[in-house]
Amino acid sequence: MASPLFQFTRHATSCFNIKIYRDLGITKTGGIPSLAADGIEKTIELAQNNSRNDRFKSPIVCVSNLVRTWMTAVLLYAFSNETTNETSITLRICPHLKETGWEGNKAYPLTLSVSTFIDFLKLIKQRKNYSNIRDIFLLIPATIETPHTEWVRIKISIPKNNVEPTNIITDPSFCSKASIVDKISGYNDNGDISEFMKWFEGSFPKEKGKIHIVAHSGIMKTYFNKIFEKSIFNKISRKIIKQKKFDIEKYIKDGTEIDKQNCWSFTTRSQVKNTSALIASIQPGYVNPGKEKLIEAQNKDKGPDSLCRMDIKEIKCSTSMKGGYQTKKNRKKSRRISCRL
Repeated sequence: MASPLFQFTRHATSCFNIKIYRDLGITKTGGIPSLAADGIEKTIELAQNNSRNDRFKSPIVCVSNLVRTWMTAVLLYAFSNETTNETSITLRICPHLKETGWEGNKAYPLTLSVSTFIDFLKLIKQRKNYSNIRDIFLLIPATIETPHTEWVRIKISIPKNNVEPTNIITDPSFCSKASIVDKISGYNDNGDISEFMKWFEGSFPKEKGKIHIVAHSGIMKTYFNKIFEKSIFNKISRKIIKQKKFDIEKYIKDGTEIDKQNCWSFTTRSQVKNTSALIASIQPGYVNPGKEKLIEAQNKDKGPDSLCRMDIKEIKCSTSMKGGYQTKKNRKKSRRISCRL
């Protein structure tokens, strides 16, 4: 029986990518890189361009525990046009997908990430192609032990307008389970695509077809480097050295090096038998602003709705209610998060 086909897509341009995140610094209730306005616009355009093919067609998407992958998944997979009417999407928050390194890649508690995500949903639902979204389901493992066959479901109910509160509806075990991801191997460590595929096949042995994942540039490039690495004997140094047969960072797609693109994709299986097919599976995203258009991208995030500059309000679990949780008072009543069971 054939193993699943996995499609990995890099997340959209984040606040970290345009260096606004670095200016804000890292604090207890801040420093989570959301998506930059430039990234949101270009990701919506990419979703529009692929709306009639199956590149971003799946009701369930695997994401890392870094919230920028959740936001990207919504933009790409919940896009609706005259041929579709997406009203919900399910995101599996999975281990072995976190970006490498520390700055901009710290795995924050779900109580912070979910709050940040809701600010994004309030912003994005004002756009035509996302106004029909009503339910977002976030799934986290129910146990520390693997395989992860049981999951806690967090339902975010999105109202039609910003006057009504956004509700987080979940079973009473959420508060006791929300921090479980911090204890599961693979969530807070640097990601590894091969380990993820091994974990997925163990946790979801019956799932076949194409599995969709939004991940990070670092672990995607590392995967290619491992696949295409070869050992050769250097006669001069008399040592075995390693050399790349294919350099993903220098690979050009649509006129731009892949390393300078956001939302580029590739498909693979847990056992790679045809490296040529792996290269051929690479699909372009869009050009990251980088140094050339950095100021232009930063200027798009100067408005009041900038996710890069927005304060983060942590959701606080209630000590008086089992399974219930509450939030700190927001700056505006219209932005208050209403949580109910």
